[in-house]
Amino acid sequence: MLTEKLQFKIDSLDEMTEFAKQFAACLKSDDCVCLTGDLGAGKTTFTNALVHALGFNDLVSSPTFNILHEYSDKETSSEAQTDIEIVYHFDTYRLETPENFLDSALDSYFGQGLCLVEWGELIKDLLSVETIYLAISYQQDWQTNVDNGHREITLTVPAKLTKRNEKAWQALVDFSLAHRGQLQNGEQSEE
Repeated sequence: MLTEKLQFKIDSLDEMTEFAKQFAACLKSDDCVCLTGDLGAGKTTFTNALVHALGFNDLVSSPTFNILHEYSDKETSSEAQTDIEIVYHFDTYRLETPENFLDSALDSYFGQGLCLVEWGELIKDLLSVETIYLAISYQQDWQTNVDNGHREITLTVPAKLTKRNEKAWQALVDFSLAHRGQLQNGEQSEE
């Protein structure tokens, strides 16, 4: 499938929040975003920023033990210009097999609202070819082995999704370029 890949270097929580605002403007209610990264990379922190950028008031936490959290407390006066009325936040880390996801009928949520799937690579074969992939990596100071707060984000988007709101996607590209990122157009990918 033809994809576009954007890369970002995020140096603070404020920059992560701004990235989430830019990304929120690109999303539609039936999108699925697969969030990948090591433990502590910032998947839930990003989800919190994104959910609030979409105008929701819900308390966001990792659904590691529940597997699914729903967010639907949206401000009526929200600045977010979006058709998203509900967000489903999954964490598949504890699932032993993709079949466990199916056995729990969790796939029935896809297409019913915005789906954010932490550790989504574990159920990759169940995800649509139109899934957006967002990989977060972090660096530790090699001398102290302490997280230095810097994040690198790689966003892989099916090219056809970037055509539905070109102005918002262009703003995200501009944000990427301003944050020392790169754009790789027209990559062929199996994702």
